[in-house]
Amino acid sequence: MQLLWLARLASISLGAIIGSLGRYALNLLIPRETISSFPWNTLITNLLGAFVAGIIAALSTKFNIPKNIKLFIFVGILGAFTSFSAFALENFLLLNTGKLYLAITNIVASNTFGILLFSLGFFMFQFLLSLK
Repeated sequence: MQLLWLARLASISLGAIIGSLGRYALNLLIPRETISSFPWNTLITNLLGAFVAGIIAALSTKFNIPKNIKLFIFVGILGAFTSFSAFALENFLLLNTGKLYLAITNIVASNTFGILLFSLGFFMFQFLLSLK
């Protein structure tokens, strides 16, 4: 039992290293200061993470993916790559500095397009997996 938990923790930890490095790399590609005060890097990161989560969820319906692999991807990689905490902080800062329009735009865009991209990833890969 303890070995099982150790394997799960190791899976999550390794995934978190990969996810956080991926997030850092994406933030280097999209420097916030050069675009605008809108948090584009977090929006793009969360939308990309939602899309990948949809793909992996579709794969999970077709194949028996082991729990450690799911933990590695969903909790480790995607948990570290996307960050709702950064989303909450940035919206708080936008609201706190009187940028209500930008905060509402970010909240609506992240949630709406996140769900749409998750669905797109899921149904696209379900379709591709059904092809022979």
